[in-house]
Amino acid sequence: LVLFALAGTISMQSIEDVRVARTVNELLGSLREARELSSALQAERDATLAYVVADAATAEPLRGEVDGTRRTVDAAIRDAQVAATSIDLDSLDPVVERAVTGLEDQLGALQNLRATVDAGGVTMRGVFNGYSTVVERVTAFPSVVANALDDRRLASIVNAQTQTMQLVEDYRQEQVLGRAVLD
Repeated sequence: LVLFALAGTISMQSIEDVRVARTVNELLGSLREARELSSALQAERDATLAYVVADAATAEPLRGEVDGTRRTVDAAIRDAQVAATSIDLDSLDPVVERAVTGLEDQLGALQNLRATVDAGGVTMRGVFNGYSTVVERVTAFPSVVANALDDRRLASIVNAQTQTMQLVEDYRQEQVLGRAVLD
């Protein structure tokens, strides 16, 4: 009877371990989608800033580029949302669920920013700050998730990748702002 109970306990632990491993794999897929989204948002910021600072004669061709980058971002958002909804958040730290909710909030802020740009009521600085905030928070998402993982080795790898992405974002910010100011 004792062996039977011990075998049952070991089996339940194995099932839980498999569930957590599957969740971590889904989570890693979600982090990959967040990186893709971050890159797409950077491209949209670049195109939108060029559009906002352009004079009337050159703004029209740039509008097509803005619309194209928005379609790319929208596709990346859909991919990220599909990946996020596949995660079994119950087997992870509640911090991860809050991070997913915060990411969704940033995407809502993106829609508001786009509406402001379309209405023409935004300055170059407003576009830069608005997009940069969204990009920074999307870029930081993997690090927030990594800090909630039990696997510290995996967490350190994800954190290192996130820090690299944040460094790239810092350089991209300087580049795009410099280009907008000099134009």
